[in-house]
Amino acid sequence: MVAAVTGYWVLQPVLRDPLASDFTLVFIAVRIGTEHGWSHIYSLQLQHQHFSELRPGVFFNDGQRFIAPPPLAWVTLPLTGLGAAGAFYAWTAVSIGALVAAWWFGAPGGGLEKAVWLIGAIAWYPVLYALQYGQPALVVLLAVIACWRLAEDERPYLAGLALALGTSLKPQLVLAVPLVLLLGGRWRIAAAWFVAAGALAALSLLTLGSTGLATSPGLTSLALARSATWPRRRSCWPPRRGHI
Repeated sequence: MVAAVTGYWVLQPVLRDPLASDFTLVFIAVRIGTEHGWSHIYSLQLQHQHFSELRPGVFFNDGQRFIAPPPLAWVTLPLTGLGAAGAFYAWTAVSIGALVAAWWFGAPGGGLEKAVWLIGAIAWYPVLYALQYGQPALVVLLAVIACWRLAEDERPYLAGLALALGTSLKPQLVLAVPLVLLLGGRWRIAAAWFVAAGALAALSLLTLGSTGLATSPGLTSLALARSATWPRRRSCWPPRRGHI
């Protein structure tokens, strides 16, 4: 009951207006990439232009931008044919599926004991936050669980690959994991992660080119600088939002 009430209270506003979510920024990045080239996904002018097309009359807050690594836009590319709202709902379904899969493979026990872990996860605010704003955190969680299970099965290189895929979507969530693995003597997993993550980073740099690389640092600095004055700024999203 607590999970149901909490879930409804948190998710109801964004389900009523799915474009008032962080995922809208990802959708915009994909549109820019497909229409103008992937080297322009960090273009502030193009992000503003596409935002105005999607949400006419809504203020475009200049402290919130798409600054995530390109792979996050790449993995959502197949969903964009559904439209902005449809893509958000599809991504929500993917995130719920990732949560259920992470619970199935990661939660201990069985029967009612195992079910309690899922109920607890659904009632946990960080999970609801990720669902509410279309954050990739639950997909990253599944990647970490996959890394752990593969490591337990003595498949270290696949474990490192799984972790690298999760890292490429939202690095700040899992950057400490490879270091912990290395310090724990799981150097093969850490090495596989380093190679796979390096390959994804190189591919990202290649697609961004000089144009994207010139734009990204300034955009990131702007977003970080404006975050300090975020509560005092007018926005189309609630104040507790984070950057994608």
